[in-house]
Amino acid sequence: HVHDVFLMGGLDKGTIILCYSEEWAELCLAMYDKSVFQDSYSYYPACLSAYFFDHPEKIVERYYADYPAFLGHFYNEYKLPNEAYENLYRFIAWFDYIYNAAKEAPLLLPTLGSIMGRCGLGKDGVFPHENIRIALEKSSNDNLTCSVASGWLNSRGFHTVQDGLDEKKMELQYRGFARNMELDYPQTAKLLSIIADDYLKEAKDNQLYSELFPH
Repeated sequence: HVHDVFLMGGLDKGTIILCYSEEWAELCLAMYDKSVFQDSYSYYPACLSAYFFDHPEKIVERYYADYPAFLGHFYNEYKLPNEAYENLYRFIAWFDYIYNAAKEAPLLLPTLGSIMGRCGLGKDGVFPHENIRIALEKSSNDNLTCSVASGWLNSRGFHTVQDGLDEKKMELQYRGFARNMELDYPQTAKLLSIIADDYLKEAKDNQLYSELFPH
């Protein structure tokens, strides 16, 4: 596989420095576009995470240039870099650029939500990260909130159908998370309620399936 590293000359033997440059990112992007990484399951080049975080305008440009390819890349694959969670100011600048562009290109909004839905947990151990919560309150856009929930749910992957008890526990857990967020982060509370609703539906479906097709 091609890795996001340069081997730097003039250093002690065996020393490797991880580094980033836009030239390297653009090379990786060209390889990504040619599906060089398609056989590396779940691998997404770290340099591309940084590149598109530094240049949200490039995301919008790709939306207009080739929408199907844009969807395959950003709706399904793109992940925010660690810097997005370490610097609120930079994250909000990135978010604002794409969110404002979505006013003229509404189909950008669900993709923005999907990207945000693949973020990590907050300091309290609850999804989503605090920066995402702040952005959701800033926009106060229910469509975006639903898109973030969809992004999170889609990232769950496959699971085994059982009797629905585990899903019921998760539903109750997310109901509790939502109640705890209602005052400080009402949009996040809506997001968590959507996730809870999905777990409830899954619990009912799994229970019905286990009754119709007992082991």
